[in-house]
Order: sequence, then structure tokens, then C-alpha cells
Amino acid sequence: MQFETDEEAHAFYSNYALIVGFSTIKSGTYSSREKGATGEVTRRIYKCNRRGNLSHEDVGKKNQHESGVQISSDIKKRKVLHMNNDEAEPVPAARKRRCKVIDKTNCQAGMTITKKNGVWIVTRLNLEHNHNLLAPALAKLLRSHRFFTEQEKAMIRSFIDVNVPNRNILAFLSFLRGMKNTNLVKTDISNYRTRVMRECGENDISQVVKFLKQKQAEDPMFFFTFDTGEDSKVINIFWAYGTSRICYEYYGDVISFDTTYETNRYNLKFAPFFGINGHGDNLLLAGAILSDETIPTFRWLFSTFLSCMGGKAPKSIITDQDAAMRAAIALEFPDTIHRNCLFHIMSKAEILMGAVLTKNPEFARDLYDIIFNSLTEEEFERFWAYMLNEHKVHHLKYLRVMYENRKKILPVYFKNNFFLFICSTSRNEGMNARFKENVGPTSSLILFVKEYDRIIANMDEKGNLRDKNKAQEVALLHSTYTFEKQARDFYNTEIFYRFQQLVKVTGRYVADEVEKGKVYVIYKSGEHTKDEVRPRKYLVLVDMAQENYVCICVQFQKDGLLCVHVLRTLIQLNKHTLPEKYFIDRWRPVERKQVRNATTFILTELTGNNCTLRYNLLSKCFVDVASEGCLNLERTNYMVAELRRIKSELRKIPVTEENENIINDSRQEMNTNLTTDYEVPTLIVQQKDFPDSGKDTDLLKNPDVVPRKGRPKNMQKSRRLVPYGEIVRTKKQITCSTCGSHEHNRATCTKVPGEGGAVKKKASAKKTANPTQTTNNTGDYYIIHQFFILRSRKNNF
Repeated sequence: MQFETDEEAHAFYSNYALIVGFSTIKSGTYSSREKGATGEVTRRIYKCNRRGNLSHEDVGKKNQHESGVQISSDIKKRKVLHMNNDEAEPVPAARKRRCKVIDKTNCQAGMTITKKNGVWIVTRLNLEHNHNLLAPALAKLLRSHRFFTEQEKAMIRSFIDVNVPNRNILAFLSFLRGMKNTNLVKTDISNYRTRVMRECGENDISQVVKFLKQKQAEDPMFFFTFDTGEDSKVINIFWAYGTSRICYEYYGDVISFDTTYETNRYNLKFAPFFGINGHGDNLLLAGAILSDETIPTFRWLFSTFLSCMGGKAPKSIITDQDAAMRAAIALEFPDTIHRNCLFHIMSKAEILMGAVLTKNPEFARDLYDIIFNSLTEEEFERFWAYMLNEHKVHHLKYLRVMYENRKKILPVYFKNNFFLFICSTSRNEGMNARFKENVGPTSSLILFVKEYDRIIANMDEKGNLRDKNKAQEVALLHSTYTFEKQARDFYNTEIFYRFQQLVKVTGRYVADEVEKGKVYVIYKSGEHTKDEVRPRKYLVLVDMAQENYVCICVQFQKDGLLCVHVLRTLIQLNKHTLPEKYFIDRWRPVERKQVRNATTFILTELTGNNCTLRYNLLSKCFVDVASEGCLNLERTNYMVAELRRIKSELRKIPVTEENENIINDSRQEMNTNLTTDYEVPTLIVQQKDFPDSGKDTDLLKNPDVVPRKGRPKNMQKSRRLVPYGEIVRTKKQITCSTCGSHEHNRATCTKVPGEGGAVKKKASAKKTANPTQTTNNTGDYYIIHQFFILRSRKNNF
């Protein structure tokens, strides 16, 4: 048997091994020493991968790994090797990997081929194995049968560039190969990704800094800085895109901030700053990677953010209950209103008081109604005291904790503050979940930063799509009221839809006139209050001369949109037009200046001297030509040949210095126009103002793996706060020794010993009068109370 090349022989033997059920290895080679052919390989040996000796009794003890897994001497030698690159060094505190070892049986099966007269001939062949052979369904998963073609490798590289997860790459390749015929596993994709990432020869943090510097070269308003610790190890990184810094000038009034985990292999925390743009969508303002969550780290982060944004602090910020975060905000943003996330508070309440809430649904309804629907602080205090007395829940510790921190979490205490549709960090949680779709606890920092770049590009495109829809499309109206048409003209489309929903529900409300032209009471009709715990009545004060409207719910002060109660009052007054001051600029389209050619109406930055315009023009031409050239093989070969000729001729045309100056001037003009149009010259912060930014990036080292939060394993367990529901589930069942009941013990038993009959329960105390009934029937006291509160706010007029 003979073959033209050794690759052909190896492919033949591998296919045979796949059919029979074993895996092959390249065991050895022999190079010729004849004169004129020195160094030429003339013999190759292929063997079964279970060749060689491994005594489990003698060698096993010597080659025992700390984790109890046997490893071969070859593996131990490999673990001693040290690479020059920082990426190959073992990461401290990393999880120990479990080694996989082939069970050697000294199998002698193999094939030897020798090159004679330019042809490879089989000179030795042994087909006998001393071990069990695998079925084809299992043999295809052996290592020698799992490989990528060159086309698949190129495809995987493309997927890596856009940060597609390994599981998705595997699914795509499996689909191409056929789900039943595929023999790839997720580890193959992961290993090849690692090989590609290490080709650059730089460590992780150097690649990140190089990537950020490249972004800064493309966008002069791009900002980044980092903080280093001992041995030049990076501990904190901060960056912000130019578009985000521009948007902060318009939409930096409200910020949602939170940290998340499981985004990189170093356990560093990802700390994004989120805002809300003019369409009501998420706006990614800046990102940071932190080594810990201490007060100094948060102070560094917030001060850097403040410097990046030209010294402009947000009006309001919402975070979780982290104590270090709260202290740093108070120091760096002293004039910013800080609010804690209500979702985390209520989630913890459901865990710690879950048994009580389940057992007493009326208490649960009261709790949620008081927290989410209280209109005034006085109303909250009154109904909170009623809830404690009515449901006898004074003993619940977490209720006391919630009451002590009520001014930091409850919506009623932030009614007059600008918080724009949010009372929790749910926007952060949603975006964090989006990040974790493609990055995880094994991802490198450069992969994470590239994923950030991809997500913010998608968010910018989504904003452009919203702007296009506003400029080209017209939303349909629900009513004939003029204020709805005004909202459609002034507001962005998504904000108009929110306003339109308020217009649609005005029919559910009834308006009672208390003082003609001045005071009105708005409430839902009876059929729409069936599911409400306490149907409320809303006072609306009207000043017809000044065209001022104030509602007790103060939704306009919080969200920038008039509430349904004011709209219902306008309908009652037969006044269907609103003054323009109630359509705030926050929700209007941003006017962008455009300078166009007077003849062609083309933007000045898209002239012939613009490199981007020329690239887009050539790309479109090539797409059209490629569509025609791929129809048959003759066209394709002709097109490839012509492209090679054009490429060789193109390289003969020099890129003159004049052309380079034109390109640079064009880019500089674009950057100047960008800054001038948006009027944000204060945002230009020089990188030299930050000392760590000028360090040599070649000397930077990867950060250490940060220990996770939680109690260390070697620390003695301490007492923890046990949820009430867990106590109920684990508590032993009590039994009364007098009557045998499981509801009480002997000390509280009401049955006289020796007497039969049912146990008499103690008479319960009379229930406290329910203030809800008074509110539901007349509401006089409550309305008068609200009336005087609104009268005290008349200085707003």
C-alpha cells in the first residue's frame, strides 16, 4: 500500500481508526542522513493512543496529584514550564483544574510508513489491540477525530471578533456538519479561542489598554484611565465613549448605578453608569472594572466620573444598600439625591417574612398598598400604624428595619424628586443580564471590553432608529383632544406613547368640583376600583390665570409627564390645550446642526475628501460586483484574477502627504463640528491629567483574582439571620400534653385537665376600626387633609 504524501497516509489511518473505534497519535519520525537530503523526513510512525506503560500501583502513587487525580510524567513536566508572557503564569487563587489521563495499556497497534523514490509505502502494520474498541458513536468523540477545517477556523475567528459565546459557535458548526454527524465539543471551541487570544503575545491588561488607546485615537472625546497597585498590577479601570459624554450633557440628571459579578476570570466587579435618554431607553454613560467595593475605590470611581463629565454631578442617583457606596456618594456627590433600590428591599422582605405574608394575605395586600400607593408622608405614617395594630405584626424585625430606613427607599419620600419612571436598579439588572449572555466568569478582560463596545454600538444604533422614526413617521392619535396632538408634535414617539396611555384611561375617572375653577377631586369610578385595597381620591388645584395645574400625586415633578388626574380635570374644564411649559425639553428631540452644500445638499463632512464616504462608496460597488461574480465558477475565477491585478496596480499609486493631510483635516473638521453642535467644550479632559494614564503599558500586569464575597471556608460559622419561613419549616411540631393539640402547649392550654369536649379558645380582642371604610365611604377628612397640603404648596404658582 502506498500514498503520495504523508498527510494522505495519516488521513487514511485516522479514518480507519474512526471506523474501528480507537484514537491515533503521531509517535515518531526519522530524518534522512544521506548527503543532499539531510533533515528530510523519510519515516513516520502512527500508533494507538493507548500505547506505552503505566503501572497503577507503582507509578500511581508517585504521580498522584493533590486533588487525588493521577497525572502522567509528561503532564508534570509541562506544568514546570514557564512562558515569557504574563498570560501563561498561574493565576493566584484560581480553581485547580482536573487533569484527564489516558489509561495506558501498552497497545502495540500502529502503522509505519517510509518514503521510497518519492512515494510513501507502508512498511509495518499491526492491527491488533489489547483493549476494548469503541462503537462509532463514541469513537467520533476521541481526540484525534475532533479537528477543524481551515474554513471552520476562519469562521471561528470571525465569531471571536464579535464575541460570540462558545456554545453558540458550537451550535452553528454542529448545524453545518449535521447534528448527528458532529463530533465537536465545547472544549474544542474554548481551546481554539484561547490559542487565538494568545497569538498577539501580550497579556490581558496590555490588550485592554491598547484597545482603549485605539478607541481614543479614533474618537478624541473617548476617555479612559486606570489605577495601579503594587507591582504595576491594574486594580481599577474606567472608560467612557465620546457619544456617552455628549449625551450626559442632556440626560445626566438621573443615574442608576450598581455593580455586578461573574463577568471576567479575575472576579473583578463591573460597575456601569446608566441613564435614561430622551426616548425613555437605557443609556450607557460609562463603565468601570473594580477590584473591590470599599469606600476609597468608590471615591476614586465617582471622582473620575465627575472629572470625565466636566464636573457636572447628577441630580439623582439610585443604588442598592451598599454602605461603602452610600458613604462615597455622600462625599463625592454631596448635592445629589441618593435613593436605595426598592426592588431589593421588597425581595428581601418576601424572603424574611414570606411565611407571614403567605399565611395572612390581607397583611400582604396592606403592606404593598401602603408602600407603593401612599400619596403623602402623613398618609403613610397613619396607615403603617394601622397595619401594625390590625395584623399584630409588631414582632417582625424586618418591618422595623424598613420603617427605620423609610426615607431612603419608599416612593412617597421621593415624590418631588426627579427620578424618571424608576424606583429600582432594574435597568442595571437588565443590562447586566445582556452582558452575561456573551461573557462569563471565564472570560478575559479584553473580551469583556469588546463586548461593551459592541453593546454600546447597538444602543447608539437603536437611538438613531428612534430618531429616524420620529423624523419620518407620525403616530396615530387616540382622541380628538388638542393636548394629545401637542404631545405627538413635541415629544419623542416612545414618550408620546406613554402620554397616550394616560389619555386612554381618562375615561375611568370621575371629576367632582369642590371650588369652581380652582379645586377638583378626581377618583376612579366604582367598577374600576374592585381590585384596589384603598381607592384614593386625588386633589387637583387649578390656576386658570397662570395656567398652572398641581396634583397631589406630583407625577409631573417626578417623571416630567402630566398625570391622568390633571388631564381629566382639563376635560372637565373643557380646556383641551396645554401650555408649552408642560412639554419639557427632556423628552423632546435634540436638534442637531447640519451644514450642507447649497447645490448638492450633501453634508460638508461627507465630501470627496472624506475617507469614510469613499470607503462606503467602494463597499457598495464591491457588493454589487460580488453578487454578479458568484453566479458561476467562471465568473468567480475571472473576478478573483482581476481583483489581484487591481490590488497590485493599486499599490503602485502612492498615498501622498497631501492626501493624508486632507483626510486628517476632514476628521478634525468632523470632531470640531461634533463639539460645536452639541456645545460640550467642557467635556474635553486631557489624559495627562490622570497620572496612571501615562505609564508604560508594556510593564502592566494582569490583576490578581479577587476573592469572592462570603464567609471563607476556614472560618468558623457564625450565627446568621434566619428567615421566619425557614424557622417554621425546621421547627419541631409541638404537642399539648393535656389535650393532644398541635396548636399550643400545656402552659397555654385552656382545657381543664380531666374534662372532655373541645378546647375553648381565648376570646380575641375587638378589631380596631378600619380607617379604610371611612376613606371609601366619604373621604371627607382625607380630602380636607390633602386640600390643606396642596394649599401650602401654592408658592409653585
